[in-house]
Amino acid sequence: MKRFLFCTLTLVLMLLALASCFGENHDYSAPCDPSCNECNRVTREPEAEHTFQSCSDTECDACGEKREPIEHTYTSDCDLVCDACGEKRTSAAAHTYTGLCDADCNACGETRVAADHIYSNDCDTDCNFCGAIRTTNHVYVNACAKACKICGALRIPDAHKYSNACDTTCDICGALRMASNHVYATACDADCNVCGEPRISEPHTYDHSCDADCNVCGAVRVVSDHVYDDACDEICDNCGTKRENVHSFGEWSVKTAADCDTPAVEARSCALCGAEQTRDAGEALGHVYDNDCDIACNRAKCDYTRSIEHKYTTEFTTKIAASCTGAELLHRFCDICGAEEVMVGKAAMGHIYDDDCDANCNREGCDFVRVIGEEDHDFSDWATATPADCLNPEIESRTCGTCGGTETREGDKALGHDFDNACDSECNRCGHTRQITHDFDEWTTLKPATCTEAEIEEQICGVCGAHNPETRVGDAPLDHTYTNECDAVCDRECGFERTPPHRYADEHDVTCENGCGHVRPCNGHKALETNCLVCEYCGQSIPNSTHSYIYICDVKCSVCGSTREDAAEHWPDITNGDCTVCQYCNEKIKDAEHKADKTKDCTKCDKCGAAIEGATHNPDKTNCTVCAECGKASGVDHTPDETDCTKCDVCGQSRGTAHTDSNSDSKCDDCEQETLPGENWFPWAPL
Repeated sequence: MKRFLFCTLTLVLMLLALASCFGENHDYSAPCDPSCNECNRVTREPEAEHTFQSCSDTECDACGEKREPIEHTYTSDCDLVCDACGEKRTSAAAHTYTGLCDADCNACGETRVAADHIYSNDCDTDCNFCGAIRTTNHVYVNACAKACKICGALRIPDAHKYSNACDTTCDICGALRMASNHVYATACDADCNVCGEPRISEPHTYDHSCDADCNVCGAVRVVSDHVYDDACDEICDNCGTKRENVHSFGEWSVKTAADCDTPAVEARSCALCGAEQTRDAGEALGHVYDNDCDIACNRAKCDYTRSIEHKYTTEFTTKIAASCTGAELLHRFCDICGAEEVMVGKAAMGHIYDDDCDANCNREGCDFVRVIGEEDHDFSDWATATPADCLNPEIESRTCGTCGGTETREGDKALGHDFDNACDSECNRCGHTRQITHDFDEWTTLKPATCTEAEIEEQICGVCGAHNPETRVGDAPLDHTYTNECDAVCDRECGFERTPPHRYADEHDVTCENGCGHVRPCNGHKALETNCLVCEYCGQSIPNSTHSYIYICDVKCSVCGSTREDAAEHWPDITNGDCTVCQYCNEKIKDAEHKADKTKDCTKCDKCGAAIEGATHNPDKTNCTVCAECGKASGVDHTPDETDCTKCDVCGQSRGTAHTDSNSDSKCDDCEQETLPGENWFPWAPL
């Protein structure tokens, strides 16, 4: 019965577990999962494809189903990104380009930042590398310029243009010329009658501001009426013309109130011009004081002071000490009001000087300077201080023998300018320049033509050899020349540098294939297998590269095997028990050997404690079992004496053994010494 109930319960539980799948309510992990997560028995057609991260991914990101990896596909050999999954590979074939100016790879079409087209100059139309043609225009400084400022190409320029006959500067290029003088109608005329250029002219002159006619040119101006200060003013402020006039005064009124000394003042004003009349009214008020010593009136706005006699009972004391120019000042104070009374004490002390020519007083605190006359000095004879020149006379000076002071005066007159000839514009003496006119010869070469610039011609004066400041363009530029295809510097003296069209076998090649010998910087160094410091591609030293050594005493590089001479010395391994082996690299140290301290142990190394191969103790003659040098056990046993086997035949020491009588004949079996019968008898034991 129990078994039946158990089976029934199990069946019910299984049916409950499958109940969620009834009615096709299956549960799937992902759209690409074909099996139900509940019943694991029903399959279906997946609703979506499996998803993988890349071609090499073996597990579906959605349902986890496994697969075999597939191969990547690339558009070209130089393509780094897989066309199917987008995964990048670490290396691919190098891109191929037609030339340095080509921006698109011939295989995959990938665009790079290509080198710019190289032209000889801004006017050059053909690229020096690839021959690409562009459209350019010559550049001229202005319409009057003959040669292109970039390449020197010549043209027929426009004629100079000037605004008028007085204009000295070309309106287009600024070229200068000699022009006629300006024309003005009168001395007061400010504008040229030809070009209208203004000047600072003489001002019109009039007798006064009321005068209408200029005294210089007769120009008539419009003047205003006479000017008077007010309606009652009788005389014109400008010309002095006098007229008749009468004031119209009003009533009297108080203008100023009475004070201590002055009575009140009344005033009245003219209604036309404002002129004022005044008169006194009443009497003054008188002063008001606090006490008998008060000298200042207390009434507001009154600053009157009176003379009084103070009451003093104290003696005078010093207020200001005497100085060079000032006498001593004494003072005391009034007993009533505290007023100060000052009087002169000691007289002034006078100034102190070093000598008769000394102008500054030497007394401390005194800055007085006195005037020293010529008669006070002891001057020397007049001598030339500054020689005369073209414009300035000679300057003579003399010095006082007492104080060192100097005086100057004019000597010989100015010399005047000195010129070599009629064309000499600069004085030989002072460098002064004057306006001259040269007689120029035919045009000659001033600056020969170069690769980029045309010839410049000049004219030289036949009289003085002066050069005409104006030059002209001669022969056209010569263009650059190069020794070979890769030559970067022009063979002419111009030294122009271009970017040479070097060619290299691949991206790692550093030497130009054109045979010019040019070496470019390496495109990513790679060390040789036999030398970590040298690049496999360019053969040059790799910056900041070093050999690798496991230990500081290693002679060989752990990467390339190169040997070095500056390795650190081996360090004996004392702590691990062998001082002939290096503590770091565990190699045998050359010429290293164990050494014993014979006062401690003749058979062991004194540094590391290791046993020394072949080393033995030297038995002591008084005791064979002990080393005679270090006192350690010698490892040698006593040799039995034939006459007494209990003693050593070599050193005579007791061997610590007994006689043996196995025959019970009272004699030792080994040495026949007399013994007790049947016993092991020690000679030192009591009988």
